[in-house]
Amino acid sequence: MVMMKKSSVGLKVNKEKKLFIFTIMILITIISFILVFKTELFSVKYVEVLGIENLTKEIVVEEAGINFGGHILKEDLENIKLNVEYDPYVKSALVERRIPNKIVINIEERKEKALINFMDTYLIIDEEGVVLRSSFNRENLILIKGIEFDNFVEGEKLSVKDEKQFKYALHMVDSSEKNGINLKEINVSDLNDVKININGYLICNLGSGEELDRKLNTLRKIIKDLEKKDIVRGIVDMSHNGYPTYRPIE
Repeated sequence: MVMMKKSSVGLKVNKEKKLFIFTIMILITIISFILVFKTELFSVKYVEVLGIENLTKEIVVEEAGINFGGHILKEDLENIKLNVEYDPYVKSALVERRIPNKIVINIEERKEKALINFMDTYLIIDEEGVVLRSSFNRENLILIKGIEFDNFVEGEKLSVKDEKQFKYALHMVDSSEKNGINLKEINVSDLNDVKININGYLICNLGSGEELDRKLNTLRKIIKDLEKKDIVRGIVDMSHNGYPTYRPIE
């Protein structure tokens, strides 16, 4: 009888212990739910924008469409990403939550690389030929001449009549930057007679579009040599076989 009584007491204690643990778990769940969904602890209060140069934080936040004060777990990160990437200057965007109250937007921006004239305006394009914006001002970028097209859409690659010309011009913009040559204008109207304007006064006839990287590397050395002699104007001719030639102009 004594053994049975002890066994009954033990079972009762175990039940009470399990009930206590279950009650605590329920309370923790309720408190967690209240903290997460019924308080401002997890409300969006801060947005951090990384990787921007041309854009401003204010512009990105406005374009993102984030609901400040809304619950951070209810924010649609994919929708924020699409909103931000709609901007022509945004190549890609990565959006993350930082619990408890911050959204982080990491942007890869498109860089302004060149200009193309269109009617009375200039189109500013990036290294891939994507139109970033238009401007009435002749900004301090390389002007590409000789490219034919009918219209344009900001945020999309320029649709040109001769893709080979366009690719060559974009490659020249990139290669001149890598070689440290500050070009003013590129004329690719005829890929067998390419001309570049270096500073408004020094012109280079590249001839055909072949071996561009080698020619620009040679041109860089020629420019340095001319600068040592205080020569800033003239014509460098690399269109023929043999060594490049230079002739002055008034």
